[in-house]
Amino acid sequence: MSIVISGTTGINTVSENIITSIAEEVTLVALPQMINEIDGAVSTVMADIVTGRVLQVVSTLTSAQINQAANATDAQLGGLTHTITPLGNNSKFLVTVRWFGEAASGWDICFNIHQDGVRVNSAGGRGTGLYMPTLSYFNDNNSTPEIANFSTLVNTSSTIGTPITYTAVVDANGSLSIWTNRTFGTPAGALESGTSEIIIMEVAA
Repeated sequence: MSIVISGTTGINTVSENIITSIAEEVTLVALPQMINEIDGAVSTVMADIVTGRVLQVVSTLTSAQINQAANATDAQLGGLTHTITPLGNNSKFLVTVRWFGEAASGWDICFNIHQDGVRVNSAGGRGTGLYMPTLSYFNDNNSTPEIANFSTLVNTSSTIGTPITYTAVVDANGSLSIWTNRTFGTPAGALESGTSEIIIMEVAA
């Protein structure tokens, strides 16, 4: 004897195989319908998100002490990169970078941010940037680090579920040495070391 499950009255007929029959009925009929209803509800909620609402915040915090040579071509700054998977379509992304380090001739260096390998909110080439190192005691590279704190709001045509990678980058006039998360002198005692971070906030369009 088979089981008949009604959407309004529940179980109409019961047999010895009630548990097995119910499981089969739910698996073959009810479950796909439930999944479709859930998908529809999620789509409705996402469509109704209020403009300007924060959807998510992600970050990368790094203490890795990295030395690199900066030149006229944009290069990733230390380990400051992060990939975010959008929760909304056409979202805006507020990207914030906090850098601790030291640069030889910091006045010849510019910082920018890339979205999937392309500069954002900074259209120029070498020497055009969102920020540069804040110069400290520039006569002594062994100690007294430079710092940088900068951010920019990026308008995108993001698609839900399609990852976007943001990266802090650096360029320089000539070839200049840069340390991230330490000074040129080996960290010990009076010589400083620290951490750096990239933070990405997705905002509903």
